[in-house]
Amino acid sequence: EPFTAPGPPEDTGTSPAADPSGGAEPPARHGQPTQPEPFTAPDPPEDTGTSPAADPSGDAEPSARRGQPTQPEPFTAPGPPEDTGTSPAADPSGGAEPPARHGTPARQGLSGAEPAETRRQPAGQTPPAAAPPSPGAEPSASGGWPTETPQRPDGRAHPVAAGGPGRPGRYAALLAAMLAAVLAVSAVIFVGVSAGGLRGRNAPARDGGGAGNPVAPASAWTWVTAWATAPGGGEPGGGERGTETTGLAGRSVRNVVHTTAGGTRARVTLSNLYGRAPLTLTHASIAVSAGPDTAAALAGTMRPLTFAGNPSVVVPAGGQVVSDAVRVPVPRDAHVLISTYSPAPSGPVTYHEHARQISWVAEGEHTRDSTGAAYNGQSTVWRYVTALDVLSDDSEGTVVVLGDSLTDGISSTTGADARWPDVLSGRLRAALASGRDLPRYSVVNAGLSGNRVLADGPGRPPRNAAAPRRFDRDVLGRANVRVVVVVLGVNDILRAPDTADPERITGGLTALTERAHARGIKVVGATLMPYRGHHGWTPYGEDVRQRVNAEIRDGGVFDEVVDFDEAVRDGYDPRRLRAGHDSGDGLHPSDEGYARMAETFDLKALKGGAPARL
Repeated sequence: EPFTAPGPPEDTGTSPAADPSGGAEPPARHGQPTQPEPFTAPDPPEDTGTSPAADPSGDAEPSARRGQPTQPEPFTAPGPPEDTGTSPAADPSGGAEPPARHGTPARQGLSGAEPAETRRQPAGQTPPAAAPPSPGAEPSASGGWPTETPQRPDGRAHPVAAGGPGRPGRYAALLAAMLAAVLAVSAVIFVGVSAGGLRGRNAPARDGGGAGNPVAPASAWTWVTAWATAPGGGEPGGGERGTETTGLAGRSVRNVVHTTAGGTRARVTLSNLYGRAPLTLTHASIAVSAGPDTAAALAGTMRPLTFAGNPSVVVPAGGQVVSDAVRVPVPRDAHVLISTYSPAPSGPVTYHEHARQISWVAEGEHTRDSTGAAYNGQSTVWRYVTALDVLSDDSEGTVVVLGDSLTDGISSTTGADARWPDVLSGRLRAALASGRDLPRYSVVNAGLSGNRVLADGPGRPPRNAAAPRRFDRDVLGRANVRVVVVVLGVNDILRAPDTADPERITGGLTALTERAHARGIKVVGATLMPYRGHHGWTPYGEDVRQRVNAEIRDGGVFDEVVDFDEAVRDGYDPRRLRAGHDSGDGLHPSDEGYARMAETFDLKALKGGAPARL
C-alpha cells in the first residue's frame, strides 16, 4: 500500500465486547479510520483480561464460549492463538471480513471482501464496542450464542441484527450465488464443447465415406454432386429398337458413372426432359461397380431406390425427379451403377450422347441383379440419369465445369475418364493429399457438345439449349456449388464464322458470371483455344477469337482466368493446336491435350468465393 498501516492500539487490559448477534465488527480498512455507527455504544463490559482470538487470516473470530473455537466451515478452522490482550489482527489486504450471521461462524474466502458501503471511522477514533451477551446465556449447538435480537440502550433493535440496511452478509451471499451460477453455466458449456470436439475427432468413418482416401475428412457430412451430365436431347429414332417412339419399354438400363467424391448416402436425379409422355419407372437401384468394363456390382452394395418412399415413380414429360437418399458406401474415384426399368412406352429417351463410357442394357426387369449376367447389351450413351449426389465427408463443395465438346471430352478415350475435368479432379485430390491448402471440392462435368452462349439448338424444347437457358438446371441445380468454370465461345464463332460479334460473346459470358455471383458462386473462365486446321476456321473468326481472348485476359469477364489458348497452341503457329495436343481434327484435343489443359489450371483459383456485391 502507498501508506503505512497504523500500529495496534495501546493495551488497556480490555477487549472489544462480543456482538450478541454472533458477528464481529469488521476491522477498518488498512491504514484508514472507520466510520462510527449511528447509535451510542453502551459501556464496555468488565475487563476480564482476555480478548477475542485473532484469526490469522485477518478475520475476527465470531463470538463463542471463551477458550473454545467456533464451528468451522467445510474445512477445519485453526484454533485461537494465545490471548495477548490486543485487538484482532488487521487484514493486510486492506479488506475486512463482513460480519458473520448470528450464531454462525464468520465466512471466509471470496465472500470476505469488505463491501463498498463500509463506513469509516474519523481519524483518531476506535470502533465502538458491541453489547455483551445476556447474563447466563448458553451457547448454541453450533458454538455461538443463542439467537436474540440485540438492543440499543434506548431499547430499539440493532439495525444490523434486525436485518436492516448495512448488513454486509447479504452482499456476500449474493456474490456467492452469482459465482456458483457462473461456474455451473461454464461447466455445461465446457462439457458440451468438449463432447462435440471428441465426436468430431474420434468418430470412426461411416459406411466407407472416403474409404481408401488419403485425404482427411473435410466436413461434417455435406451433400455434394459426385457426378453429373447435361441432358442434350431425345434419343433419335435410329437408336435401339426405335427409342424415339417407344422409349426403353420392357428393358433395364444400367448406366455406369464415375465419382469425384465419396460418401455414405446417395441420391439420384432422373430426367424426362425430352420425353413426350410421362415416364413410368417401376424399379431403380444403385450399386458400386465390381470393376472396370463390367455390369456386375460389388458384393453388399446393391440398394433399391425409392421416391417419396415408393419403389416406383412417374416422371412427367419435360420434368425430372430426385430419389430418396439411400445408405450406401460410395467411394471417391470409383464407378457406380445406376439402373432403371420402365415397363411401358414413354416416347423419346432423354440422354447424353457423348458419354465416353460403356453402359449396359438387359431385357426385362433386372435392376437388382448383382451379377450383371443379364446385361448383354452395351451402350455408349447415358439415359435418364443426370446427377449423383453423395453425403460426403471428403468434400465440402462442388465445382461445375460448364462447357462444350472440349469439356465434354468427345475425343477422349472411352472408359479412361480422360476428359480434362476428370484429370483436374485427380490433380486436386493429389495436391490435398500432399498437404496443400486447397478447398476439398468434387468436380463435375456439364459439358455439352455443340453448346453455345448466344443461341439454342433446334427443336422444342431445344436440343442443346444455350448455356444461359440451361444454367439454372445444369449449374445452380447441383449440390452445394462453390465454383463454376466456363469454357465456352468457340461454337458461337464456328456457327457464324463471318458474322460473329466478339462484344456479344463477351457480354453473354459476363451475364453468366453475374448470375453466378447472385448465388455467391465464384467464376473461373478460360480463353478460347486455337482451331486452325478445322474446316470451320476463317480469318474473320480468328480475329474474333483473339478479341474475345483479349477481353477475357483483361479481367473484365471472370473472377479468375485460365489461359488454355497459351497452354495448347503451337509455338510456331499460335493459330493451331500443338501437334501432340491435337486429336486430328484441328479442334478437339487428344488425351495428352486434355491432360495439358488440366495441368495448366491453377488450383489456387478454386480458393475463395464470389466478390462482395455493393
